[in-house]
Amino acid sequence: MPLLSAFSVMNLLLVVPAFPHPESPHTAPQNARTARVLERLVHRLVVIAPRPYVPTWLALRPHWKSYAAIPFFQQVGNTLVYRPANLVIPRVFPSFWSNEMASVMAWPLAQKLHKQISFDAILSFDLSEGGGVAWRLARVLGLPVAGWATGDDIRGEQTTFHGQKVKQALRNLDLVYYQTQELMEIGAGLLGSSSEMLCRSGRHQVLSRGISDFSAPVGSKSREAIRAELGILDNEMMVLYVGRVVFEKGLLGLIEAMGRQAKSTKRLRLVLLGSNPAFDHTARVRDLLRCYPELVGRVALLAACEPGLVWSYLNGADIFAFPSMKEGMPNALLEAMLAGVPCVTFNIPAVRDLVQHDPKALVAIPPFDYDEFCNALSALSQNPELRRTMGERGREVVKTHFNMTHNMQAVLQKLGRLTDLRKVVR
Repeated sequence: MPLLSAFSVMNLLLVVPAFPHPESPHTAPQNARTARVLERLVHRLVVIAPRPYVPTWLALRPHWKSYAAIPFFQQVGNTLVYRPANLVIPRVFPSFWSNEMASVMAWPLAQKLHKQISFDAILSFDLSEGGGVAWRLARVLGLPVAGWATGDDIRGEQTTFHGQKVKQALRNLDLVYYQTQELMEIGAGLLGSSSEMLCRSGRHQVLSRGISDFSAPVGSKSREAIRAELGILDNEMMVLYVGRVVFEKGLLGLIEAMGRQAKSTKRLRLVLLGSNPAFDHTARVRDLLRCYPELVGRVALLAACEPGLVWSYLNGADIFAFPSMKEGMPNALLEAMLAGVPCVTFNIPAVRDLVQHDPKALVAIPPFDYDEFCNALSALSQNPELRRTMGERGREVVKTHFNMTHNMQAVLQKLGRLTDLRKVVR
C-alpha cells in the first residue's frame, strides 16, 4: 500500500532507458529498486522503458538477439512496465539510441496511458536517454518533469552528439538532480554556467538516488555457507567486488597488482561478482588471470546474481574492494557500507562525496595507484578492530545521507508543487 503522504494521490510516469525483464533480470537493478520505492510512495506508478528493436535478420550478435526477447508489457508488483520499440539498425545508426525516434515511438502509448490514468508528473533517470524522452513526453502531455544525472550519461564533450542531447535535457527539464557534485559541475559546464549559479536557480540540486535496502538483509545464504562454497578458509580474508566486469571498474589493474604482490597478499581471496560474458570484459579478465599462475585458486569470477544473494556475499566478505576509475554514485559501494563491510576504494570524485561525511568511514587511495590499493587491503586484513570500526562508521554514513525513500520523497514534494502551480494556471 502507498505510504500516507502529501503525494500519495500522485500518478507518476517513470521514464528510464532500461528496466529488468524476464530474459535479463539483472539489467538496470537501480531503476528497479527506485521503482519499488516510488510504488510505495505514490498512488499509481507506470514505467516506460523504450527497448531497442532490431530486425531478426540483423540480430547477428548475442546482445542484439536478446533484444527480441524483451516483452512489450510486464506487471511488476503494482507497477505497469511498458517497453515501446525503438528502431535500431546495427552498424548503420551511429547510436543505439535516438531520443527523437524513441519519443515518437512512445508518444501514442504515453497519450493513451495519460487518458486512462491522468499522470501528475514525469520522472526520468539518465539525461542522455531517459531524460531526452521524458522532457519531450512532458511537452506533449503538459506535465512537469524532473530528470537525474546518474554518471556517464552526462559525461562527454559539448560538441558531440551525446553532449548536445544532454544539453537539451538540461534546458528542458523542470528539475534536474545530480548524483554528485562532480556531475553538477559537468552540467554547469555544458550550460556555460557554474554550479553555484545552477543551485541559485532552484532547478538544480545535488542529490543521490540513494539505496533502498535499509534493513541490510542477511541474504539467502549464511556467511559460513558462502565461504564454504568458495573454499575460503577461516584464516583467509574474503575481498569482494560487486559490479560490472568491465575495464572502467579497474579490475585488470587490481589483478595485476595482486599478481605482483602475490607473497604479501597470499591471505587475500578476491571474489569478483557480476560477470556477464556477452556484455562485458569477462574474457579479458580470464586471459589476464592466466598470466599470473600464482593467483590460481585465489581469484573467483562469478556470474551476476539476484540481489538477495548479493547480500549473502556481502555477509561473507571481510573487505570490499572498489577500484573503479569513475562513477556516478556507486551503489555497490553504498550497499557494502550499509552491510558493515570495511571498504577500500580510489578517491575519485564520487567517493569524495562520501568521504566528506566521514573521512574514516572508508579507505580512499589516490587514483590510480593499484599497488597502494593492494597495500591497503593487506593492512586492513591484519587489523580486525579497524575493520569493525570502519564498518560501523560506513553504515552510519549511508543511513544518514543515502536513504532512497527520503530522497524520493523530497523529489516528489517538489514535483507536487509544480503540478499544483500548473493546475492553478489552467
